[in-house]
Amino acid sequence: MAKIFQKSPKVLRRKFLASTGAALVGLTATKSVADIAQSGAGQGAALIKTKAALTGAVERSVFDKLSDEVSLKDFGAVGDGTTDDRAALAMADAAGDFTIPAGTYKISSEITISNTMTFKKGAILAPDAAVTITISGGVSAGNYQIFGTDGDIALSKVHMVDVIPITWFGALPADLDTDMSDQSLADNNMLAIRKAVAMSDNGIPAGIYRTPTVFIPTGLFIVDDDDSDGIGVKVPSYATILGHGNSSVIRPKDSAKTMDIFAITDDGAGNILIDNFHIYGEASTQKNAQQAISIKPPRGAVVYSTIGKDIFIKEMSGNGIKVVGKGLENSTIAAKIVRDCTLHNLLVTACDRLTLRDGIYRTAKSGNSGAVFDGVGCKSARISNCQFDENNAHGLLISNIAGRFEFDNIRAQSNFTGCGVYLDRCDNALITGIFSEANAKQGIVFDGCDYVSAMGLYARSNGQHGIYVGGSNNCNFNAPYSIGNGQETDDTYAGIYIGSASGDNNIQAATVRHAGGANQHKYGIWIDGRTCRANLVTNNDLKNSGRTANLFDDGSGTVTTTGNRV
Repeated sequence: MAKIFQKSPKVLRRKFLASTGAALVGLTATKSVADIAQSGAGQGAALIKTKAALTGAVERSVFDKLSDEVSLKDFGAVGDGTTDDRAALAMADAAGDFTIPAGTYKISSEITISNTMTFKKGAILAPDAAVTITISGGVSAGNYQIFGTDGDIALSKVHMVDVIPITWFGALPADLDTDMSDQSLADNNMLAIRKAVAMSDNGIPAGIYRTPTVFIPTGLFIVDDDDSDGIGVKVPSYATILGHGNSSVIRPKDSAKTMDIFAITDDGAGNILIDNFHIYGEASTQKNAQQAISIKPPRGAVVYSTIGKDIFIKEMSGNGIKVVGKGLENSTIAAKIVRDCTLHNLLVTACDRLTLRDGIYRTAKSGNSGAVFDGVGCKSARISNCQFDENNAHGLLISNIAGRFEFDNIRAQSNFTGCGVYLDRCDNALITGIFSEANAKQGIVFDGCDYVSAMGLYARSNGQHGIYVGGSNNCNFNAPYSIGNGQETDDTYAGIYIGSASGDNNIQAATVRHAGGANQHKYGIWIDGRTCRANLVTNNDLKNSGRTANLFDDGSGTVTTTGNRV
């Protein structure tokens, strides 16, 4: 080994090349690789032989490794931002994989790159406006700018790009001391995100090819609606937008603009994932309503998409997440936390087979609720493992829907002026667990709901009725608990209240207790009014459940003869 290293790198290289059968192109002190590339013999095969990686070599020198690297400037590229480097880029790509040194490389017309480009920091490919660079190979670069934003960067269906950081298009994190009102930075960042998302959209039929992830690196990126169309980023089908957890933050600049930061507006859009970063609205500095994520296709629902499990949305001046138009179908909202929004933290007006799971919806502001499903466009949904706490109005409000809802393991606690869970005209619901505690009004409300099957209801220490049933028929309430409600006024409310034309309901195996001391239930179970007909109230444990009476029946045809302990 020692004898080998006594020879010069040039001699060793010639020996190695000879042993592998590779031809040498004549290089002289005055004849550079760029010169050879410009010659007829140097455009392709000869150059590849010059730069060919060594095979069968036992040891390779630093000289060998550096000689293997093909630079864009070897082909005459200037990189001054003014000279057209399109021809040099084409020649470099014809030679194989290549490196782009620092500089701005103006590209004046369309081109497709088939090999891998390695960008040194400070290297920028800058297509002119209306010019597209199409990538069919790979890109190697760090979290720094490598593309200009006047033209477009597109991917072919056979590209080899896995991740597109928004920094590739010039997005920069803010300096918290100086940049929070920087309009230029906010506009540039929004444009960079939009360009990155557009680059990931590689055509129709999308998704059956390689669809890269748009990545939001660590940092706080301020944004604004740079083109004033009300939409920050339009998210297409098969887009995946991910961050690096709560250390990746999108924040709107202090602004008077109405804006949806991420908007899904395409009919039939689908297979979208938005996850693992933080959107911080700082509502007190915004003049008009801004949504973090808006889903509003006009005609065809968004399908098979996910607002992911590690998205954190805080202090939007509008809704945190807003779903309107045709809404969502067979999709999931699994936001980790949505809180402190000026309007509802979550508003859904159209959905079918939507899953809402594993989220916290907390402290919506004046007159607004943690989550609202509103209108006949909401056909069906499953709400599972969610918390709706400390909102100004209701924790969870379901109103006037047209299909079947399922509720499993729901908590609604300490909502300031409303109820824990309010189900209004929510027919055909299946409930296997709602815990509602310390809300200003009713714990759980069924208002105009028919054919509900409910078990696992638990209402505790709410201001008015624990469980309220009004205008609801043919419902089955199995083993509900109602403990210590009526905290707003003593001897006024009931543990379970049945009123307002509610008939043919089955209430069985309930446990109702007052808490003792001040502000006790008036009745444990209260059937109020002649319009309440033929309810079955059996096998309930109502001992110590009401100050005035444990069971009060003012209905018509109520069956209360079996097994009630009063």
